[in-house]
Amino acid sequence: MNINASIIDQRLTSVVNDIRQKAAEELRINDQGRLKSLAFAYLCVKTILDLENDNAFDCLTEGGGDFGVDAMHISEEYDGEFTVTLFQAEYKNNLEGNSNFPEQGIESLINAIQYLFNPAAQLEHINERLLTKVEEARSLIRDGYIPQVRAIACNNGLKWNESAQGAIERTGFGDQVTWEHVNHERLVQILQATRPVKENSQNPVDLKDLRANDERQQRLDMDMQQLGFNYRRKRSDTSTRSTDITSGVAAEAVLSVWREKPHQAKFFSREHFGKLYDSIFTDQLNGSQVIIAVQLYRIAENRRKRPEHTDPDFVRYASCFIAMQMGRRILADMGIQMREISHHNFPRAQQLIEQNGEAYFNTSVQDIQQALHELYGRQDISLQQLSATFRRGDLITRLQ
Repeated sequence: MNINASIIDQRLTSVVNDIRQKAAEELRINDQGRLKSLAFAYLCVKTILDLENDNAFDCLTEGGGDFGVDAMHISEEYDGEFTVTLFQAEYKNNLEGNSNFPEQGIESLINAIQYLFNPAAQLEHINERLLTKVEEARSLIRDGYIPQVRAIACNNGLKWNESAQGAIERTGFGDQVTWEHVNHERLVQILQATRPVKENSQNPVDLKDLRANDERQQRLDMDMQQLGFNYRRKRSDTSTRSTDITSGVAAEAVLSVWREKPHQAKFFSREHFGKLYDSIFTDQLNGSQVIIAVQLYRIAENRRKRPEHTDPDFVRYASCFIAMQMGRRILADMGIQMREISHHNFPRAQQLIEQNGEAYFNTSVQDIQQALHELYGRQDISLQQLSATFRRGDLITRLQ
């Protein structure tokens, strides 16, 4: 038995417990064997991309059909380029660590990349969760952004064989695609390494940690504690409860709901603790305002991840826009402006969210449906168009 393979196998036991509920709710996976495979893919994504728990889980796709990948991550656009990271994970319960990554897994990655580079190709037999991500990436390509692709083959064994390597070389993808092998040895190596926080780093996680001791962050922490909530100013690998609010989620929610810049909330997260920090976390921002924004944002995000069959397609792209409209509705019901939200009227706001949260969501969806009709008329809107529309913020002026 390989020791590092054994270490990862033990780790998967706790990972399975961490993701069990989300796996059932979002991916409808309950089978123990499939859960373990999913946990391995999740561990690889989280470790390689250094993502927080919810963001790592959001990458999991349970791919199949024409686009057989297990996870997919799309970076933010930067200087006209963006990176798509595709994961194919193969886990064996045999812990000898001596099996090659299967050639079929490499073929699945090759097939997925070919579809990715051709925005006009029709995809069939692909689940909605994955299709949403694929069309988001293809929408960026249609808009002229240049994709760089990382194809990551993950297993608890050896690299792919010569035949699979030949298949990679025959693709002609060139420098636009990089191929990486990640196994138990590499995972243990990364997990054992410390993660230094550098002053000049552009990693949003690092910037977030640098801001953690900022006076404004400390004040929000104290303010939220008094309201019964736990503000996580620093990165943490423990699971979040409903009363936990991470600084990253707070930034996205406040930027969507109160600053009314939902496109920046979704697509500029690397700047939330950089260039956008002072406009998000102003001196006037208080704990009550953050909590209310996060609660509205979570309603919209939960539906993005678990849409009902009656929800329109755009719900998977528009959660930040929906949250913005929900914020406007709660202010109207309270008869106040955002700056007037405080611990004095916080209980009333909580009561309204509890009673009317679903109604706020549904009427906000109708707002966006109407805005889309004004923008595009009654024509069918493709998923690629929808993705581009919400990325560019085309609807904001129509939702005033």
